[in-house]
Amino acid sequence: METPAGWYDDGSGRQRWWDGRQWTDHYAGPQQPSTPPVVPGSPAPSIAAPQMTAPQMAAPQMAVPGTAIPAMAAPAPGTKRVGVLGWIALGVTAVGAIVSWIPPIMLFGWILLGIGFVLSIVSLFLRGAKWPGIVGIALSIVAGIVSGIVLFTVFLGYASTHPDEFDGSAPAASDAATDPGTTTTDAADRPSAQEVADGFLVIMDAAGASGQYTDDEALCIGQHLVDSEVSTESLINVADGRDIQSDETERQLVVQTTMEAVTACKTAP
Repeated sequence: METPAGWYDDGSGRQRWWDGRQWTDHYAGPQQPSTPPVVPGSPAPSIAAPQMTAPQMAAPQMAVPGTAIPAMAAPAPGTKRVGVLGWIALGVTAVGAIVSWIPPIMLFGWILLGIGFVLSIVSLFLRGAKWPGIVGIALSIVAGIVSGIVLFTVFLGYASTHPDEFDGSAPAASDAATDPGTTTTDAADRPSAQEVADGFLVIMDAAGASGQYTDDEALCIGQHLVDSEVSTESLINVADGRDIQSDETERQLVVQTTMEAVTACKTAP
């Protein structure tokens, strides 16, 4: 049975004219297909009028009295973000507050308080809970004030137990006090210049140099020895008219100091 002439899909998705025996070179355009060619001996093809389909419009639903209107689903509330930086700032501030109240490590506590204060301020500009940052700022300020009170109290306690370091006065320094090996007790126990002078004259008499030094010259030499770096032990030996019993270095120091004193005192007017 032969297929009658007409527009058919040739397999490529386009409408092509079939003349009853074979495909022709006529294709249907994107619009309404044009009038098919008239083939001799075949009836003219009839073109069906295009059918227009009216768009389906949904009828509006009218609310009927006594019936409930379905409520629209409300959007789910978003989960509130936790202010992580605010909690970190609060923790750093709390640790800094505790450390700043301990005098030996108070400086480290002040550093933590400063870091916590800055982080607390920054956390207020980020999304999330604000109250940890606000508490951190308040805690850092209060902790700083309390830490200052603690420092002032410690300072007053130290000043009350060490008044000599804050009264602006100091004991008169002597040459003997500059000796690293001389302590305050040694300076108090050092013999006087007159005692050293008397011992010096005894030593000179024993050495066969009696009468070479006057009392004033001996006192001058004694004062030089007392004001020198000679140890208290060596001065006591000189004051007692005994030989130096210390080590060789100390002995050389006594001899050198005595020679310098003799030179200065013998030439003095």
